[in-house]
Amino acid sequence: MKYVVVVLAVTVLTLGAAHGITFQPPGPVTLKFDAITQITTLHAVGSKTNQTGAATSVTTVSKATVSTTPFASSNLLALLANSFKTNFPDGSQIGMRSGNLVVVDKTGTNVIFDPSPVLTTGFQQDLQSILQTQIASESQSGSSMSGTVTESVISNLSINYDDTAQTTADNTHTTFQLKGLFLQKVSLNLKTSSVKISSDFKGTGGGQIRDVTTILTGTMTSNSIGPAISM
Repeated sequence: MKYVVVVLAVTVLTLGAAHGITFQPPGPVTLKFDAITQITTLHAVGSKTNQTGAATSVTTVSKATVSTTPFASSNLLALLANSFKTNFPDGSQIGMRSGNLVVVDKTGTNVIFDPSPVLTTGFQQDLQSILQTQIASESQSGSSMSGTVTESVISNLSINYDDTAQTTADNTHTTFQLKGLFLQKVSLNLKTSSVKISSDFKGTGGGQIRDVTTILTGTMTSNSIGPAISM
């Protein structure tokens, strides 16, 4: 005789680096940041002298300028190549796996380089909304498991880059930190062990990029799908 049991339970799924468990296949990351730098400091750009009778007045105009340029995934990849004095294969991308930034191949699904000696992430104050529906079935032919797990995680995320201990390709160094709100949504199929993940980060920060003082602000998104892996 066949019977079905439905269970609603809370489970820990995501942020493998924080929880020691990973259900996350890697996926490519899209960075859409602005890099703001000082182009010139305050300096005189012109002057004018007016003579009115016995009175003389001098008007001096001074200005300082800043520049805003895009900072995309390709820029971060180029920074890593400089930090490690290496060249990545054509099509390489910045990716994310279990909350960690990595380098993936052109498919976006295979990790080819771990940049953690210079590039790390840190999570604080994880808040989770989780719903698990588990269906356990038994019959004369055997037993099976099906159901779904959905989870949303909100965290404070910091992204830290520091290559001062490296001998870089161009002899410049990069040290910056980004902080902001990280939202990750996970959907796990218990029968197929397939997981879908979407991540969104909005942050700001700054430091030195190739020895140039820089403010960074923008977003980072990632999507992945694949088999769930337990560690």
